[in-house]
Amino acid sequence: MRMHKLMIWICTAAILAGSPVFAKDYEIRLTRPYKVGQSYEIKKTGHLIEQQKMVAQQRILKDEKSSLFATLEGTVTVLKVDEIHQGIEYKLIVAECRKRINENKNEEEVLPKGTQVLVNKDEFLVEGKNVPEDIEKVLGLFFFIPSSKVTDDDVFGTKDRKKVGETWAANSAAAAKDLDADSVIVDKKNIKGNMTLKKVAVVNKIKCLHISGNMEINNIEMSLPQGMTLEKTSMSALFSGDFPIDTSIGRLSEQMNMKLEIVSRGKPSPDAPEITMTVKTEKVTSSKYNYLK
Repeated sequence: MRMHKLMIWICTAAILAGSPVFAKDYEIRLTRPYKVGQSYEIKKTGHLIEQQKMVAQQRILKDEKSSLFATLEGTVTVLKVDEIHQGIEYKLIVAECRKRINENKNEEEVLPKGTQVLVNKDEFLVEGKNVPEDIEKVLGLFFFIPSSKVTDDDVFGTKDRKKVGETWAANSAAAAKDLDADSVIVDKKNIKGNMTLKKVAVVNKIKCLHISGNMEINNIEMSLPQGMTLEKTSMSALFSGDFPIDTSIGRLSEQMNMKLEIVSRGKPSPDAPEITMTVKTEKVTSSKYNYLK
């Protein structure tokens, strides 16, 4: 009888051990330090949609929309890092870089295979010269050099260990500080976001945390031409990534979908009719990384 009770206890404990109450928790570490000389392969796709509409007295004066689709593959080497080990200068060796404009179904080559591009905060250089504007727009889809010392962990991370399925709030104050470094002024009360540890996944034979999140930003302050006032400003973002449990390894993938809308109203000049200007931008990117050294 005692042995029977003991077996029941063991089975019950085994069942409970597999329940969420005893689920494993994980350190959340989104920012991975870069090292000078570190190299990795990239595969990136991007999509940029830009719309501008101008209306006066219920008459459409302007209604333009443009789309850019781009792909980039190559090898990146870190040339410089800042004091908190963020990458601030890179060398890109292009394996493939192509784009497609608007409804055109034919892709065109942007940079030939083997092209070396120097990437830093202010410019993209090929053989010491700035690239043309159309190429800069493609590369700008895929590279971003931080302006502030606010990290992803400061904004989207948490000091608490998390289990699969758990959610935590983004740090609105840190997000506002980060945006301010890029001259985007917004009160922290107008920033809201959440992150979730979705699952544990194996990517390229490496065990990763798949983390996703969202952010909503409203009432962004910005300068406008004289005579115009802001009616509405909003930005939303969805993002996700695969972050190795071994925090010495950088993220293996990331996806982002960001939308921005600005509505302004007024008279560009005293004798002009009142106009309403609506500007919308949507940026979608997906990236995969394979670290070489």
